Amino acid sequence: MNKILWPMVAFCMLISLYWVFTGIGPQSIPVIRPSNFNTPFEIAEYTYRQLFPRIANHQAIVFGSEGNRPEQAEIFKKFVQLLVERGKQSYIVASDTRLKDNMFDPVQVEQLYLNDIPEQHRRQKLNEVLLSGKKIIFFLSSFDAVHFRREAMVNIIEDALKLKSISFVMARLALHPDEITIANLCVPPAKDEMNYNPLACLVRTKSANLQKNKKIDKSKLIGFTEQQGQNDFMIYTWLPKN
Repeated sequence: MNKILWPMVAFCMLISLYWVFTGIGPQSIPVIRPSNFNTPFEIAEYTYRQLFPRIANHQAIVFGSEGNRPEQAEIFKKFVQLLVERGKQSYIVASDTRLKDNMFDPVQVEQLYLNDIPEQHRRQKLNEVLLSGKKIIFFLSSFDAVHFRREAMVNIIEDALKLKSISFVMARLALHPDEITIANLCVPPAKDEMNYNPLACLVRTKSANLQKNKKIDKSKLIGFTEQQGQNDFMIYTWLPKN
């Protein structure tokens, strides 16, 4: 028994050390491979179809957006519409950004603007929502939606509400020639704490890899989804005009 067990333990320890020193968490697992799409709505539809069973098991769904990215806003809108229309569950969108009242038309979704609630009362309010049987869709910055950043808001929310969430983190690929540099973004934090950025490192690495893919038309909308860790799903997009 020990002859089998110890090699497995040693292997797991080596993998864990690799995750720690690379800083970007476990190896990526493809959900939707890099493809050209007609609209951002299609990216949301394909991702939803693949991952709905996982989504259904969580009380909180977190979306991360980089802001001012129209394709990301459309993916978020479509995803919420699909959750409400097909999920047969009541949802409320909680955000620290004020969203348009009609953003999710034609479906109706209650919205909770967190900045309207005093900070000391937010946990109580969110717990009341959960106790009422509704699920919460959090809309945060991409930087705050990734579990592999220990100080990210998603981890603070989970600790406060005593639950596990699933995250969909949207990121724009960097495919302009002057953007394909990884530089200090991927230097382990012990060497360069100021410049190290695990999320940016991940995006630049994926971008550099995609540049080598000759099957993808980079003059058209590109999208793909990967699992990064246990509960993080990265939705990468490239919109040539943006």
